[in-house]
Amino acid sequence: MVIPSSVTTLGSKAFASCKGLTSITIPQSVTTISTEVFASCSSLTSIEVDAKNLNFSSLNGVLFNKLQTTLVAFPPGLAGGYEVPGTVTKIDSKAFITCDKLVGVTFPPGLNNIATLAFSTCSNLLYANFTGDALTSFAANAFQAAPPGFTIYYMDAAALTFTVSPWTESLHPVVNMGVNSTPSAAWLLSKGLPANMDIQSDSNGDGVKLLMARALNLDPHRNLSGEMPQPVIAGNQMSLSFYAAAAGITYRVKTSENLTDWNTEVPRSEPDANQISTATVNISGPARYMRLEVSN
Repeated sequence: MVIPSSVTTLGSKAFASCKGLTSITIPQSVTTISTEVFASCSSLTSIEVDAKNLNFSSLNGVLFNKLQTTLVAFPPGLAGGYEVPGTVTKIDSKAFITCDKLVGVTFPPGLNNIATLAFSTCSNLLYANFTGDALTSFAANAFQAAPPGFTIYYMDAAALTFTVSPWTESLHPVVNMGVNSTPSAAWLLSKGLPANMDIQSDSNGDGVKLLMARALNLDPHRNLSGEMPQPVIAGNQMSLSFYAAAAGITYRVKTSENLTDWNTEVPRSEPDANQISTATVNISGPARYMRLEVSN
């Protein structure tokens, strides 16, 4: 849906409960957007904004103010975990209200304000992961009506004060992640999995460990048995291409002629614009195999 250019204001609950609404484009003319405009729009996955609008903007379907320092509204149809952009310092009042498909949110270090009822009635919200210092302003009802099991995670770095109000007054469990939250813990949270889950485990029994899913930037909730990188033969060379930009991950490609001796490591290219690296080896002898090894 494209809102007409004659519209200047989107009032409270203007599109609330429009179950069939999947996307919406806000024109240049809109200067005011109230709260709960898209509440309970369970199919809405994209809020776009005309680039010429002086007050609002959009990033990956999420509505922000123009400078993207305030997150204004999150589409209720978006599913999974969400990582708030690093530019954001404030989550607006009721910005995530009725986002029932959201399983978790990770906040950037610069965030300092979560307004009233920001995440109210997000019925499947499992976690809120804070990567920075305590907030200047944090509404006590920010996570009102969160489901059982919802947990707040934070890092115990210098000057953090998460152990004092309002955290101790919270109705939700608060977990200290230690001196530094590891990249694996943050990734697990972003996928709606417990931060302390064994990264070496195979959570869904598809034969692919969580560590490999993280290394290859794959969704651990899917069956990944058919999504592993496969060697490709061209002429007298064999190559293996794969995502190679996960934080804290070491990638190694090795080759063997007998599936027993994997002592030879294959050089690989630097990741390209899509973070894909390629290892290539000449084919010699009656057989040649390649495998990818990852560690953290």
